[in-house]
Amino acid sequence: MSNNELAARANDVDLETALTAQTNSFCSFQATDAESKAVLFNGMNSPDHRLADEINTVINVQHVFIEMVDIADEDTGEISTCPRIVLFDDKGESHVAVSLGILSALKKLFKVFGRPETWAAPLPLRVKQVTIKVNKMLPLEYAKPAKK
Repeated sequence: MSNNELAARANDVDLETALTAQTNSFCSFQATDAESKAVLFNGMNSPDHRLADEINTVINVQHVFIEMVDIADEDTGEISTCPRIVLFDDKGESHVAVSLGILSALKKLFKVFGRPETWAAPLPLRVKQVTIKVNKMLPLEYAKPAKK
């Protein structure tokens, strides 16, 4: 899709509706004060790290934000809806990926461990990379917590 086509599509959107409408998203981060709201907003808007750059890294995940985003295929212009996932660690840093693999892992994780707001402590998750045919997928793996 060209920039002109994207601009035309944006012009068709009612700004007030776009800003106030409920989106297809999930957020376990309950921001209650200005500082936590800033951490949440910054993580949602401009995350600190890309999960694709953190292969084999363990992240102590405390909260999760997921939103569905429209992405245009560079070759065909076809628009697909994909999950954009932000993991918040126990230090307040944010880690992002647009990934069906991460979404699939989180669904299973929530079934086993419950939703993030119910966890007694952050969960240590290792970012993995798996190649399936020509595509690379980012699943998560539960890592044993570090001994204190």
